[in-house]
Amino acid sequence: MQMHSRKNYFAWLFSLVLMAVLLGALELGARMVGYSPGDVSPNWLNFKAVDSLQVYNDLDVNEDGILTGNTSQQKVYGLPINSKGFNTPEFTQVDTTKSTVMLIGDSFTWGMSATHSDSAFANILRRESGWNVHNLGIPAADPVQYALVAERHLSELQPDVVMLIFFVGNDIMLHDRQAAPFRDFYFFTNAGAILTDVDGIHFPDAHAAYAYLMHDKYWLTGERNLWEWFISMSAVLSRLYSVRFRWEEKQRWETAIEDLSLTTGYVRRVRNAALAHGADFHIIVIPEIKEAEMAREDYEARYGSFFHHPELQPFIAWPVTEKNMFNPYPDAHLNNNGHRVYADFIRQKLSRLTATSPNE
Repeated sequence: MQMHSRKNYFAWLFSLVLMAVLLGALELGARMVGYSPGDVSPNWLNFKAVDSLQVYNDLDVNEDGILTGNTSQQKVYGLPINSKGFNTPEFTQVDTTKSTVMLIGDSFTWGMSATHSDSAFANILRRESGWNVHNLGIPAADPVQYALVAERHLSELQPDVVMLIFFVGNDIMLHDRQAAPFRDFYFFTNAGAILTDVDGIHFPDAHAAYAYLMHDKYWLTGERNLWEWFISMSAVLSRLYSVRFRWEEKQRWETAIEDLSLTTGYVRRVRNAALAHGADFHIIVIPEIKEAEMAREDYEARYGSFFHHPELQPFIAWPVTEKNMFNPYPDAHLNNNGHRVYADFIRQKLSRLTATSPNE
């Protein structure tokens, strides 16, 4: 009987040691792939904890309420900007014998994450299409900006074609925002781009916004309760705990895409401005990497109120996309292959516009 009890004791002890070793290995593995204790942020988030917050002034909002590159700098994110703050030649430097296309969009249009500026689809178009290309894409731009850019610069540039490059990943608006002269809507920092308004709270400066994200949204610091303090000691437990936040975010997102009237309202403003100036209008869609290979009919059904909007549907197009066209998260921008695919698709579309094609 004593021998049997001793065997049971050693069996339990062995099981506990084995479990501890497995949990330790799991914890070590989680940390090795980049997860940190207390980190409950989503994988796609381009935001990180930093030792000392630095605020950058590469982008700012101008007198028209439009986010542009800081015109006091010659380059922004390593790329030259013109006197208006866009990554494009001066508006006056165009060949009047060529037709003109205006590209409106965000960091995808700007050319973010192309390994060289010549690899970005806007620059490929400028080099290969035979068209003047005005690239008015700006990192962190949204549909509010798209409408403002169209209404401000169409009369100045008089393009033959306006193409709105619409990134479904973050161009669907969950909340409206009021644009105003010199009113920032992002803080650009070494921790990432931080919205000035988060969860209905307006933050007066980057440090206040960063503190909120760190202490109340994306990191567990142990300041709220003992339970979260315990979870914050482990990368694995933090990942498991983060599931509740991802579920809440998913529910908010699903609710938002059921009613896209806010987003389509601003896109319609771009369309109306383009057509009022006699320009052809097109919406070129870029899907999020996780939906890049979704069947076209399923994708259109998922975002039905956008793709089937009676005033927008005739203008929407995009190439066949694959996940290998994108950099992995958290970057998730087009890679060089993706830029080439979009450049070729847009160039073919321009070449079919026989009324305005410079080669016809």
